[in-house]
Amino acid sequence: MTPTTTAAQASALTAAASLLATAALMDAVGTQRVSVTVADVDIDIQVPARTGTEAARAAVVAAYAHALSTPVHRRAGGPHTWIEAHGTIAGHPVHVWTIADCEPATRQAVA
Repeated sequence: MTPTTTAAQASALTAAASLLATAALMDAVGTQRVSVTVADVDIDIQVPARTGTEAARAAVVAAYAHALSTPVHRRAGGPHTWIEAHGTIAGHPVHVWTIADCEPATRQAVA
């Protein structure tokens, strides 16, 4: 095995472990209609604007925050405000977020 092959296998195993941790978290929370991105060990879970009202999306972020034993924060960033939580599961950093101030007319463009 070459060093490149070994590195590629290690990267694939890391991504697989991140995906398994994500699946376990999603199963524990019991939510649907989220967008998940796994990059190396980092897990990013977006609650898209099109999935409901701000209150409904904030409740989903709060459910993930509860499962991760971490608080929910509101953060201003650029022209929007974000509702987010940062935690870890099985050693993997997790960022769960949604846009807070998205009006129905702009949902398509933001989502």
